[in-house]
Amino acid sequence: MNSGEAACDGMGPYESQFSDQDGYFSCGPTAASLLACKVDGSGGSAICIQNLDGKQAARLKDPSVAGYSDPASSSTTPLRVGLDNGVTCSIVSHDHAQHWNDWFSWFPCTDGSELLVSDVQDGPTETFDRSSKTWTAQVSRNKGKPTKEPVLWAEFAGQK
Repeated sequence: MNSGEAACDGMGPYESQFSDQDGYFSCGPTAASLLACKVDGSGGSAICIQNLDGKQAARLKDPSVAGYSDPASSSTTPLRVGLDNGVTCSIVSHDHAQHWNDWFSWFPCTDGSELLVSDVQDGPTETFDRSSKTWTAQVSRNKGKPTKEPVLWAEFAGQK
């Protein structure tokens, strides 16, 4: 996909929360799903991750991103995480589904479950309890009451 000229639509570039490496940025409205972008050459060209599971990316051409090189975000959010039994959960830019007790989800999972946050004002970073070495998340299955479960791994933009 080619996002064309002025894809940032006057909103960005700004540090991407989806990478712990320098030089990654996001831009534009959330609906554009330009989650993590990296300058690719000169003149305002960049490659942006839009959907990790769908292997969708966009080539963005916007003069505002030329030379972007800010340091990594101090508050990172994974693009995808892994739970037990091979279940993966990936970030979405919009969520209009109904969830248990009107909670909110930024991470639907491959088995139909979802990772929940209790307050719609909580962003995707608050999905994970990082207070110990092993992260945990509130996992809801079949729209039921969530249970605290371990996160086995997390992927960020720029990882190899």
